[in-house]
Amino acid sequence: MLAKPCGRWRNELSWLSLCGSHPASFQRAAALEAASTALPLTRQLGDRREEARALELMADARYSLYDFDQALQDLDAALALRRALGDHEGEVGTLQRMGWVFSRL
Repeated sequence: MLAKPCGRWRNELSWLSLCGSHPASFQRAAALEAASTALPLTRQLGDRREEARALELMADARYSLYDFDQALQDLDAALALRRALGDHEGEVGTLQRMGWVFSRL
């Protein structure tokens, strides 16, 4: 169980999301690890929008590692969250990412 104050976890989550969002700047595996670390934090905080973002960042890292099947699974989960939230702008971004992955299959 996480024992840190919520504000500190939000700062850590932002940093982890930043690491996961720049796979070209970091080693690809490290980017995946950072995004994977952020995912349970978003769930514990109950922040579904950030959970979708973490899943998308994981998918981006997996895409760069040529793990297209897992990237699609991450994006499917992110898409379900975006739709449940009524986040149409985020939904479009997720669908665009899915298109990139499908173009590589």
